[in-house]
Amino acid sequence: MTKAQIVTVLNSRLNRSETATTLAEAIKAGLKFVSDFARWPCLWHSAEYTTSEGDDNIAWPADFNELDRIVVNDGDNDSDPLTEITFREWLRNREDESSSNYDEPRHYAERGQYFYLDPPPDDNNYTITVYFWRYHPDQDTILFPESFREAVFNAVMGKYIEAKGASETFMKAANYYLSISVREMNKLPRDERESRVKYHDI
Repeated sequence: MTKAQIVTVLNSRLNRSETATTLAEAIKAGLKFVSDFARWPCLWHSAEYTTSEGDDNIAWPADFNELDRIVVNDGDNDSDPLTEITFREWLRNREDESSSNYDEPRHYAERGQYFYLDPPPDDNNYTITVYFWRYHPDQDTILFPESFREAVFNAVMGKYIEAKGASETFMKAANYYLSISVREMNKLPRDERESRVKYHDI
C-alpha cells in the first residue's frame, strides 16, 4: 500500500481529482487516526541515544506516540527498564546535586517533549534505548499490512471530508467513514491489533 494508491482510491470513491500534495494533510491525519487506535506491531520502534556526563534530558523520538520502556546499556549489559517518577520528584532529587551524584540512570520523568534521567549519567557514555509505539511516519510506503487497506482508505476519506467544512452534512459524512475505519480495524486478529514485546525477548 502506498500514498499514491490512497490518492487513487479517494479520487475514485469520492469523485475528486486531488493530488498527493493536496491530500498530504488528510493522509497524515488518517494514518494518525489509525495509529492511535491500538498498539500496532508494525509501528513498534526503538531509538538510541548516547549520553555525555550530566546529560539529564532527551527529546522523545520523532513520531513518538506511546512509551513501551527505556533501558540503559553501560557498554556491557542492558539495565532493567527504568521506572517512572514524577517531574516534581525529579526536581526534588536535583536539589543540592553535584557531579558526585551522577551515576547510571535508574528512573525517568516525563515533561513536555522530553524525558529526564535520574540520576543524571556519569561519564560512562551510556546508550539509552527507547522502545515505543510511533505514529505512522511521513513516507510514501505505508507500514500497515494489506489487511489494513480499507481501514486506512476510510480513515483518510473521513479526515479529508472533515477538513472540508464543519457543516452537519460534512461531519456526518466524515464520521461515517471514520466509523467504517474503526469497524475494519476491529475485524483484525488480536495479534495484528496489539503487541507488547517482553523485555527478555529483545
